[in-house]
Amino acid sequence: MMNGRTIRRTAVMMVLLVGATGLATALPPVSVGLATAASTLDGEPVGQATVSGSVRAARWFDLQLTATAIHPLERSYQDSAGRDYQSETVWTGIGFRPFVTVGQAVEIGLPIRTANGVIQFRYERPYRDEVSWTEEILDRETVAVNSIGVDVTVAVSDRWSIVAEGGGRVSSPIRTVLPVDEQALNTWYAGIGATYRLEANP
Repeated sequence: MMNGRTIRRTAVMMVLLVGATGLATALPPVSVGLATAASTLDGEPVGQATVSGSVRAARWFDLQLTATAIHPLERSYQDSAGRDYQSETVWTGIGFRPFVTVGQAVEIGLPIRTANGVIQFRYERPYRDEVSWTEEILDRETVAVNSIGVDVTVAVSDRWSIVAEGGGRVSSPIRTVLPVDEQALNTWYAGIGATYRLEANP
């Protein structure tokens, strides 16, 4: 037989559970995504990967958090001693994505993003053993990156969607003493990805 304390504790837990359930159903739809893209850096091809989180803030726009990493596919620079080094770039930021809905399963969006990150230049693996760890990175610079694009999102189930996106970006000048174009990040991108919706009531 339950005593008064147990009854009160059970009642409080039930109230909290009901309240949490009501809050969860009131939360806006949230989606997470992963996309890969082709792009260029300093005129050479690079691969790009972006992880994103989106909140449906209204019926016509999303708010986004994104993290993007870029790595060259082939391009290597050389120092005066003939040792190869490559660029590595990453940035994180926020985005605003107005969109229109076409039919029941298609959205056309205009993602506008602003971010901050770093671009660094590091010796390739065979040469890292020849220098101390403090000399492994030749230079590291901060950059601001802004982009605008167009995406097409197609829902393939209640939760999953496929996304195709393309656009262009500009960055602050890359201030480095290395032989790299200051506007090396000013370029286009195009890729494909997938998103998963986390909303409580799809």
